Amino acid sequence: MAEGWLPPPFLKTHRAITACARELEALADAAVAEVDAWHSTGIADKPAARRSPKRCVIQVGPVALSITWLPSVGGDIATGELLVVVWHGILGPRPDYHFERVSSGPPPSAAREVWQKVLHPGVVGADSWRWLEDGQEAAHGQTGAQLAARCVDALRDAFHTVTGDARPLVPNNGIQ
Repeated sequence: MAEGWLPPPFLKTHRAITACARELEALADAAVAEVDAWHSTGIADKPAARRSPKRCVIQVGPVALSITWLPSVGGDIATGELLVVVWHGILGPRPDYHFERVSSGPPPSAAREVWQKVLHPGVVGADSWRWLEDGQEAAHGQTGAQLAARCVDALRDAFHTVTGDARPLVPNNGIQ
């Protein structure tokens, strides 16, 4: 080994690509589980999740949550961004739309953003992945489970705002 050589920071390695994919999958799993747990408390609107390797969209009645990984141009994990948005409106096609029939509900309206976070990966190694807001230190970042709970809390708030449902929010798994 040459003197003075230092290993590259973890986010500059090929292992980071695999770790990022694993963390994105875990984040989506945690968000879907949080929404399913919320649905089991009695809300009438059944959640629908659509997933791809770099994106998860969860629609709950009149609101939606989207979690999207935006890679950098060179594929560098360190400069990629995680965009999390809560929407009022329907994302994607209406599930009950039939071209031949007149729809019984109101026409779909454009979804509008009501809450957004842009996060960056921050790690020391593969086992210490955190999602960071701008200027945040890795030690203060959020794990995937913490971020999922925060996102679903914002989705609940948006749902209760749109529906006027005055039921108290069901606390998440104790993660703040």
